[in-house]
Amino acid sequence: MSDSIPPQAVRKLPVWDCIRKAHACVLGQPVLLLKAMVSPCLVFILLSSVWGQLMRLDGSGDGGLSSVARFFLIHLPFYTYFGVAWHRLTLLGNEMGRPLLLPRLRRRHFEFFALSVVVSLVVLLASYLAEQIGELNLVGLARELASQELPFAGIAALFGYLLLLNSLFLGVPYLIFRFSFVFPAAAVDEPYGLTHSWRHTRNQGLRLLLVGVAVGLPILLFSMGLKAVVFQLQAADGTPLVSSKYFGSLLIWRLIQVILHFMTIALVVSAISLAFKACTGWVPAKNQPR
Repeated sequence: MSDSIPPQAVRKLPVWDCIRKAHACVLGQPVLLLKAMVSPCLVFILLSSVWGQLMRLDGSGDGGLSSVARFFLIHLPFYTYFGVAWHRLTLLGNEMGRPLLLPRLRRRHFEFFALSVVVSLVVLLASYLAEQIGELNLVGLARELASQELPFAGIAALFGYLLLLNSLFLGVPYLIFRFSFVFPAAAVDEPYGLTHSWRHTRNQGLRLLLVGVAVGLPILLFSMGLKAVVFQLQAADGTPLVSSKYFGSLLIWRLIQVILHFMTIALVVSAISLAFKACTGWVPAKNQPR
C-alpha cells in the first residue's frame, strides 16, 4: 500500500467477519498472547516503580495533572509495546509477526507512541468539553423554565442538554476509532497519517464503534461475572479469599485480571488491524522488516 494509498475505503467494513476473525486470532493463540505480554508487563512494572518513588519524594499525590502525566509516561509506553507486537501478529501472521519476548526498540515504536500521544490529546480535549458541559446546571434551567409556565422551553432545554452530552460521550470513542488506522500502519512501517485514517473510515465510524464494543464485550462481561463470584468466596473464618491474608489466592486473582485485561486489549487491537486491512486493501510488502 506504500506506493499508492487509496483515496477512500476500498470496501465497507465487514462487521461480523472482523469480530469473528479477531476472536480467532486472540483466543486461538494463547501462548503467543502470553509471550506478547512479557515485555509490556516488564515496562509497566519498571515505570510504575520509578513513578511511585518520584511521587513519594514529591509528596504531591497522584491526582489531577499527575494522573494525566502518569497516563502519558506509563500507560502509553506499556500500550505501545503490546500494541505494536499484536498489530504485527494480526497483519503479518506467525511467520513474520510472531512476538518476541524482549523486542528491540525500533522506529515503529516511537512513531506508534507519538501517534498515541496525538490521538490521546484529541480525546482528552473532547472529554474535557464533555465534562464542562456536564457541570452546567441545564437541568436546573429546564426546571426553572417549566416553573415559569414555559414547559415546552424546559423540555427543549433538557432534551438539547442530554442530546449534546450523549453526543460527546459517544464522540470520544468515535474519534478514537476514526483515527485508529494509524496504529496498525505504524506497526508495519507504513507511511500513513491521521488524514489517511480519517478518509478511510469515512462513513465507517459507527461500524468501527460497533466492532470495538462487540469484540471485547464477552470478555468484559465474563470478567465482571467472575469478579462478582470471586469476591463472595470466603475462608472458614469468614475472611475473603481475595485479601492480603491469603496472598496466594490474591496473586492468582491478580494474574487472572491481567490476562483478561490483555485479552480485551488484544481483541480490540486485532479488530482494528483487520478493519484497516479490509478498508485499505493493505497487503504486506515482500521485504517486510522484522
